[in-house]
Amino acid sequence: MGGQTVSRMAMRLRRVGGIAVIGLGPNAAGEIIPPDVGLARAWEGSRGAVIDLAGCDLVSSEIIGFIVRAQQVMSKSQNRLRVCCPDGPMREALTLVSLDRLFPTFGTLDGALDDIEPPAK
Repeated sequence: MGGQTVSRMAMRLRRVGGIAVIGLGPNAAGEIIPPDVGLARAWEGSRGAVIDLAGCDLVSSEIIGFIVRAQQVMSKSQNRLRVCCPDGPMREALTLVSLDRLFPTFGTLDGALDDIEPPAK
C-alpha cells in the first residue's frame, strides 16, 4: 500500500508543526505533490496527517478512493489520519459510505491538528 502513487487530482502538501497536511483541490495551500510520489513517501517523517477538504468543491469517487487509500497507509504505519473541512455534500458522502466511522472528521484544520497533537498546557 505504501507504494501506491498519489492520484492525478490536484493535491498539495504542507507541514504544520510536523504534521502533514494534504490539501485537495486547485486552490489548496502547499507544494504540489508529484503524481509519481507514493502516499507513504508524501508524508514521510510526519507525526500524523490531515486531509484538508476545504478546496474540494465536488464529491468524486477519486476523492473517496484517495481517503480510503490514505487510511490504509496510515493504519499500516500506525500513524493517525484526520480529515477536516468537508462541506455539506462531502460530509454527506463520507457518512453515506461510513468513512466518518474510520477516522475523526473536523470542521476546522486547527481542530484536526489539535486532535493529533493537543496544544501544550
